[in-house]
Amino acid sequence: MQDKDPQYDNAVAEDLPDQKPSRIYANSRTSRIANLQVGESVAESVRLPLETATREAIRSAVSRLKGSFSRLVSTVTERTGQVYKSETAQVLTQSGDILIIQVVTRAE
Repeated sequence: MQDKDPQYDNAVAEDLPDQKPSRIYANSRTSRIANLQVGESVAESVRLPLETATREAIRSAVSRLKGSFSRLVSTVTERTGQVYKSETAQVLTQSGDILIIQVVTRAE
């Protein structure tokens, strides 16, 4: 496995070659995605109590996560040229809550 890209380990990363000036903060979602090795994933979830999880609440949570990660993946792809898969899952937990999970995996 390769080492993580050290330029993303600093509080503010240096600009990537041939890119407009940008700031990537250490431990941000952007830097976590940029540092993925092929096959590694980053995930984020939203928990909705079943008793309040209406179809609209679920759709809204899915839309927020997808939209947020879609922008991040686009930004990282533009800056690094890496390829990612982004997927959403809905899980019913044993305690009866619904988890909306967004997973980004580096594909290439």
